[in-house]
Amino acid sequence: MAYTFLDQQNFLSSLLGDSNVDASSQWPTAQRQTELNHAEKQFARDTKILMETATGTASSKVITIPTGWIETFVMHVTVSSTLYKVTGDREISIKDLERWNTYSGDFPYYWFWASSGTRQYTLVGSSNLSSAAYSLYYFEQPTTALSGDTDESLIPEEYRQAPVFKTASNLLLQTGQYSRSGALLQAYDRLMVQARDEARKWYLDYEAPRPDMNIADITPQDMQGQGY
Repeated sequence: MAYTFLDQQNFLSSLLGDSNVDASSQWPTAQRQTELNHAEKQFARDTKILMETATGTASSKVITIPTGWIETFVMHVTVSSTLYKVTGDREISIKDLERWNTYSGDFPYYWFWASSGTRQYTLVGSSNLSSAAYSLYYFEQPTTALSGDTDESLIPEEYRQAPVFKTASNLLLQTGQYSRSGALLQAYDRLMVQARDEARKWYLDYEAPRPDMNIADITPQDMQGQGY
């Protein structure tokens, strides 16, 4: 039997010792639901248990970060039928772009920033990257709030009580019930660690050795940060 959003709300009432959820109560339904959804996002960030893949084509070398993105596991970029694995060691600082303005290889580097509030990767390399195909493997947080009684969390069912423990802990802090709040936070932490450890078993996480060839110094004319 599925553990629904209604089950989470009922469990929250039990933990708080308060089933009164009308608008005049201390913790009305709207506030409880908002806090539960915040805790769902926090659990996803703490555990990285939610994984997703985005595919597409770079637009003028720009790859838009998907909504709900927390952290990239790996990015693959295909240029002229060759697939390149683009990981963190390919990132360059936007403060260091002058060193890279002559780089034209198909194996891309990238820098990370935001434009109009949207985070994005900008690829650095050959003109072929302007329309390169990409696959972005990343960890995410929920982007659609739970609201209906029959809604179900994206979090695996065995861990859906964890956000409820977190929510109850946060709400009890408002009334100065620090001991109860702390005990509930410990319950959250136990489930969080268990879920985080389980998620790490779902995929391999290693990098093939790649020697440091000091290729950042592309232009020998660049002297001690003085530019060209």
